[in-house]
Amino acid sequence: FEKGKTYNVTFDARANDARKVNVNIGKELTEDPWFIPYAPTQTFDLTNEMQTFTYSFEMTEDTFNDGKIVFELGNIQ
Repeated sequence: FEKGKTYNVTFDARANDARKVNVNIGKELTEDPWFIPYAPTQTFDLTNEMQTFTYSFEMTEDTFNDGKIVFELGNIQ
């Protein structure tokens, strides 16, 4: 991830029952706090129909070559 660049995240998803999913982009750490976010958490509403979701974020942290995309599934409020 290069500082000052804009990135697009696109994924397809559905759920058997309507629910939310959180998506986080950041840097994985090996100790607490375990993760440094590069972008605000995005929440998407899933239905039982396959949908394509997209969002953009600008990298505001220092350039970093490794990143992590985290999909939080389950009981998202």
